[in-house]
Amino acid sequence: MEANGHALLRRDHTDLFDRDGKPAGGFDQIMMIYPENGSIHADYSDGKHVIHYDSATVVAGRSVAFMSTHQQGAPVFKLSYELTQPETLAVTFAMAPPGQSEFKPIASGTARRSP
Repeated sequence: MEANGHALLRRDHTDLFDRDGKPAGGFDQIMMIYPENGSIHADYSDGKHVIHYDSATVVAGRSVAFMSTHQQGAPVFKLSYELTQPETLAVTFAMAPPGQSEFKPIASGTARRSP
């Protein structure tokens, strides 16, 4: 929690692996999640990319899916978190190419609560 409880700040590091499962680098990223004008917004950056999410669909206690801002000629991104087990969160990052509505997964994985 940040800003006196008015925002969440996600900070994390992602390790990348090649097709053989060998380390292939990694990167740090942040995402600030906050309410604005009656909806949930978020801003993401990994130092190279910035994505503005202007809406979110929330199923309380179960899932949240962020949708990026629609801009002419630009792809739309969708970032989804879903609680699949009491200690496991599934994460999916998908993209719809410009002018299309079908999302194609770019990356997915799971996060587990540390003991």
